[in-house]
Amino acid sequence: KSPSRSRARMSCAASTSVGSALTLGGRPVSQKPLATAQPAAWPQRNVRFIIPFGPGSGADISARLLSPRLQQKWGQPVVVENRPGGDAMVAINAFTGAADDHTLLYGAVASFVAHPYLYDNLSYIRERDLLAIARVSVTVMAVGVPEALGLKTLKDFVAHARANPGKLNSASVQGMSEIIFHGWMKREGLDVSKVPYRDIVQAIPDLGEGRIQIVMSSLAPQLPLAAANKVRVVGVGNQRTPVIDVPTITEAGFPALDHAGLIGLFGP
Repeated sequence: KSPSRSRARMSCAASTSVGSALTLGGRPVSQKPLATAQPAAWPQRNVRFIIPFGPGSGADISARLLSPRLQQKWGQPVVVENRPGGDAMVAINAFTGAADDHTLLYGAVASFVAHPYLYDNLSYIRERDLLAIARVSVTVMAVGVPEALGLKTLKDFVAHARANPGKLNSASVQGMSEIIFHGWMKREGLDVSKVPYRDIVQAIPDLGEGRIQIVMSSLAPQLPLAAANKVRVVGVGNQRTPVIDVPTITEAGFPALDHAGLIGLFGP
């Protein structure tokens, strides 16, 4: 489908009318209008959001806040389906494989920035398989460390990591965040092991228990353990948030690590 057609179906409001006059030598030879094309109302049934992250992630929370409003507006159920893993490939493949205009990808734009640099062969072609429909939210990213370490700032962690090379573990969201995070550690000369997680939300309890010493993820899953004094958030991305009183990563002295997560809706 063309982008204009897809947008018309998504807005549920646009209609197209085709009427033309054939001309010969600059003069109309027929004024008879062609048939009017009316796109079918959308949605006609359940709408499914496929999310590349697990329950409790920033994108998951925003999708579940948004879906009741859309359900009321559209008059059809909106189902949120979590498909974490494989650096968002699991969700993207489920979306493209559905070949269904009622199945949408609710995912991070950063995935499509990072994938060409991480994989020789992709199972999708972005320009062919995905139509960007709308920006939905900007996820607040955060860096957290175990409260038990006694570190108060991001600079404290850097000093601690330099004093303990090869002894610390880290985790981050796969894709662009991971590239930024580990690029930052390399520039700082930190020897910190990377622990892969199928779903970054699963790393947060390990952070609270001290099995992981630093995590970069969305702020949302870190907040409960921060409130329980298990995790200390030492910096947030992009700009300060009223949710928790901590400096931005740039204010903490490390602008190269500062970024936010752009979430959007994609259709076929």
